[in-house]
Amino acid sequence: MAEIVGGDLYHLWTVSEVHLPRIASVFYGAGGIMGLPRTDLYIPATDNGSLLPPVSAVENAWYAFRSELQGLMIEMGDVVMDAAEGVRHATEVFNRVDAANGRSILDAYMETDHDAADIPSNPPVPGDPDRPRRPTAS
Repeated sequence: MAEIVGGDLYHLWTVSEVHLPRIASVFYGAGGIMGLPRTDLYIPATDNGSLLPPVSAVENAWYAFRSELQGLMIEMGDVVMDAAEGVRHATEVFNRVDAANGRSILDAYMETDHDAADIPSNPPVPGDPDRPRRPTAS
């Protein structure tokens, strides 16, 4: 079984909080570019003075295709953000479970292996000459 340490959890955090949101941003940006309304495109004026010429079958097909691409890009951004949420959730659950397991292991050893009456097995108490003291500035 592989060990998971703090550095691994940090890398998972950066995946969920930094990398995946940036990737999603690229997809959302591409979807936004593809979603420009027809009036934002350069279309020369026609003889009748209208800025928008009549829509042809090819143009209709293009707008339908562009709409599909835009939807796909936005959906991909959503999928990437869902993946980020999944990695974030897994990291939080692992951290919570690992902390609880660590605490329960410590508690079990304290109950079975620790002798509170054995002075050398316990931390020094205040006033004990073995208790570390921070040196004072001279």
